[in-house]
Amino acid sequence: MTSYETQLKNLEEERDRFRRELNKYKRSSREKVLQDLDESQLTKVLREKEDLQLLLNKFERHMAEV
Repeated sequence: MTSYETQLKNLEEERDRFRRELNKYKRSSREKVLQDLDESQLTKVLREKEDLQLLLNKFERHMAEV
């Protein structure tokens, strides 16, 4: 595997993990989620998700150029 393929695989795994987490929280009641999650934790996870999405977009643009 090339470095780019490894990075893509890691990003896809991260994406899948975020999707699983999102689905888990959607199934639980909204109030329970808000009680369980501290606002700073939620902000941190959302920021990490955005960073990963930006990295994935950058990688896809690079691959399109190649």
